[in-house]
Amino acid sequence: MTSSADARYVALSGGVGGAKLALGLCDVLADPGRLIVVANTGDDFEHLGLKVCPDLDTLTYTLAGLANEETGWGRAGESGAFMEALGALGGETWFFLGDKDLAIHVERTRRLRTGESLSAITSDLCARLGVPARIVPMSGRQTLDTYCVLESDGSRIEENGRLREIRRRLPKALTASDDRPLKVHRRAPRQVRMFSTAVQVSVSQDPVNNRTVLELVAADRPGLLLQVGKIFEEQRVALHNAKIATLGERAEDVFFVTTLNYRRLDESRCNRLVEAIESTLSSPAN
Repeated sequence: MTSSADARYVALSGGVGGAKLALGLCDVLADPGRLIVVANTGDDFEHLGLKVCPDLDTLTYTLAGLANEETGWGRAGESGAFMEALGALGGETWFFLGDKDLAIHVERTRRLRTGESLSAITSDLCARLGVPARIVPMSGRQTLDTYCVLESDGSRIEENGRLREIRRRLPKALTASDDRPLKVHRRAPRQVRMFSTAVQVSVSQDPVNNRTVLELVAADRPGLLLQVGKIFEEQRVALHNAKIATLGERAEDVFFVTTLNYRRLDESRCNRLVEAIESTLSSPAN
């Protein structure tokens, strides 16, 4: 029988809330080293050629005492010189990577490419940053994304031959080295074009998390999020999180954004952003 002195504790962590929970557990445990925190990796992705683990890094920074207390994510005392320089060169700036934060992505990616596991890298980085608990990634493999795929008219894909062709082409497309801009060639389904949903854009401020909240209601159509993402990039706005919902022909999306240096958008920038979205999305869908 294991005594309380030998007990181990396991917590599951995702997002800022999970990181704060883990921090609270470290505070109340006599020995935080007995705490194992399993970090969500379902939102991991690749950006600018780097392996980005948002929840894993938020947890690491929080337990290391390095987190930005205003936002709950990112590092304290962060700057955005890299993103500013990247934007001036025409690079992708829709997802903000702070100058200090960039270091962990570069080092993680370098070590992953040498064959080291994500778990081993995380353990070493946590030790170097003074994290008292043990952090382990939920999975050391690539993220698992699930998509519901339909024909262009909204019907199910029934033919086995067509399904096999999709399975054959998808890996090739995902691993291809192609810098051509993404284009959406599919037209909106007829039943969607029959409805008219006026574009509605509203903006509010979230001072607690030091970010701007943009709410969008529009007619759903192919390439809608691609259009919004391009507008964010053109307006030099960094996207940190989003909630995407589609109700029939109606898209109701919420975007949490900041400037490239982690600041809320001022009134002038909000007005320009709203005007750009309304102008672009009010055009007839292709």
